[in-house]
Amino acid sequence: MLRKPQRPLSRRANHREQKKLYIIVGEGAVTEKEYFRLFQSQKEKKYNLSYISPRDNHGGNPRELVKEMEKQQRNHPNSKNAPTEYWIILDKEQSNANRGLEPLYAWVRKSEANNLGITNTQFENWLLLHFQQKMASTNPVHDLSKYIKGYSRRNKSLNKCIHKEQILIALENAHSCNVGISSRPANDKAIPNNSTSLPTLVQKLMDESEWE
Repeated sequence: MLRKPQRPLSRRANHREQKKLYIIVGEGAVTEKEYFRLFQSQKEKKYNLSYISPRDNHGGNPRELVKEMEKQQRNHPNSKNAPTEYWIILDKEQSNANRGLEPLYAWVRKSEANNLGITNTQFENWLLLHFQQKMASTNPVHDLSKYIKGYSRRNKSLNKCIHKEQILIALENAHSCNVGISSRPANDKAIPNNSTSLPTLVQKLMDESEWE
């Protein structure tokens, strides 16, 4: 008696949602990279994070930052099962001198998943909030060296001086002195002096992780 061929057992598709992915493209190859590595290193977190800095000294060029990010977006498209946020991290200090930020504003307008982690004037101004109640400084690199031994323009290592406690302090200080701005600015006027949109990103990362 011939047996009917059996149908292969069907397996249920795995619809488990992937961890949220943060793609960060930044102009800083040392300080910013070390800072976001703090969030990468947490064992208990609801996200994955990747930090990329363009090579060959193109990090300060807005067009190169957008170009690198668009490459990352092609490799890591945003979807319902693989939610992704894209952040370009940069300073505004040189924007009026020799670089326009319009390519960044145009990029932000393309998708709600696109964000700018921008600080006026420097990333170091944001770091100052980790140790003091205001970010205003005419020489933030020098002022930061008061809290991070050896920090200078030639040595931008954080030297393991920032931990969970300092990050929580920075978020509280940013709120208290009202320096936070939108991560999707429309133009230069939306980025006044002594302002930053980094608290938006940092708060998300803190909410989605459990620090030891």
